[in-house]
Amino acid sequence: MNNTDAFSLSARYYKARVSYSDKFFEKLARALKITQKTKILDLACGGGEISLGLSRYAGQVAGIDKSLAMLQNAKTQNVPNVIFYQQDLNQAPVMTETKVDLVTIGRAIGYMDAAILKDTFSNSLKHGCPVVVCGAGIGKQTPWIDSYRQVRTTVRQKVTHADFQGVKKMKSIGFSHIGTVGHTTSAKYRLNDIVNYALSYSSQTRAILDNIESFTANLESALAPFRESDGTFSASEVSWGHVFRAND
Repeated sequence: MNNTDAFSLSARYYKARVSYSDKFFEKLARALKITQKTKILDLACGGGEISLGLSRYAGQVAGIDKSLAMLQNAKTQNVPNVIFYQQDLNQAPVMTETKVDLVTIGRAIGYMDAAILKDTFSNSLKHGCPVVVCGAGIGKQTPWIDSYRQVRTTVRQKVTHADFQGVKKMKSIGFSHIGTVGHTTSAKYRLNDIVNYALSYSSQTRAILDNIESFTANLESALAPFRESDGTFSASEVSWGHVFRAND
């Protein structure tokens, strides 16, 4: 299965992913001094979570992704100052009509070509303005996270581009990490929520679907010690953004 097919398949479960918290976007907007004059380019925007989350603070936001399935999820929101485009970001760099004040990227940076990404920044980002690599997920403080990961490794395909926080890739193209904005919240999950969460990541969707009964049974067994009296599992959810600036 190629990446496009994998992303389209996982898009069916995308709503099961951990959502960025509103407080995270508030913190990020404050830290980066985002205003109604700020123009944002959101690369590999997926379902538009970052684009939409920052739209209330910014003037204009443009989200770009190669997956039509992901973009269809994003476009249903109909936010007036946000527009979405389809483009394969590993085929050619983005060239905006006017340069933007901020570029955001999610964990998909792990799949992006470094040279093309560098050209996109050169073409589209104002000199000296920041890039933020964002992510959200079940946090390390979650008591059952290690057990979940052990079950997941039995089906997960090998991931060849694992720099999902972007630190190595951004350094390789001349950007330095200057800080991190984060926010943690608590949540409750049911077993089916955790299964769908696993299915939402393209590197493992097909493998889990092909073994869904055994995966679910193994996960239920592994997480049994952490099940609470109401049948749920307590978790921490973390939203984070690593801020980078060009070295020159």
